[in-house]
Amino acid sequence: MLDMEVLRKEYSEQSKKQEDLYMEMSAASAERDGLQKEVEHLKLLLEKSTSKPAALKDYTSHDEGAAQFLKELENDLMFQKESNANLSLQLTRSQESNAELVSVRQELEETIEKQKDEINNLSALQSKFRDMENSIEMNLEKNRNLILHTQQLQESEKKVAG
Repeated sequence: MLDMEVLRKEYSEQSKKQEDLYMEMSAASAERDGLQKEVEHLKLLLEKSTSKPAALKDYTSHDEGAAQFLKELENDLMFQKESNANLSLQLTRSQESNAELVSVRQELEETIEKQKDEINNLSALQSKFRDMENSIEMNLEKNRNLILHTQQLQESEKKVAG
């Protein structure tokens, strides 16, 4: 029963961990989507600013800042993708671990059921043995009485004959 409690606790902890990982993955995915939109927007701005050669002088410093910002966003996006991949892997491992725990729990429950059946069978046998012992005890008592009665009859016959 202690194993069952330990498994339940471990299963509960794994489920909680799995939920947390799923929430982190969802948040990371949402952040990644937002960053991708921002990157696309900045790319469009960059394309617009590079397509206007006359205004190029005015926007040169702005473009350099935007390009740097775009590079930082791309790095953040790459980091988010790696984080998502790691979280996804952890989630998969947690799910596999939970599946193993469920399997072990089912095996333990089956073992417990078998043991209960064996205990019930042993209890029934014990009851039968008690009944048999009582029957043997009763037969022994009857035999003692018969022997006593036989001895008394033999003594009576000796007295009558002698």
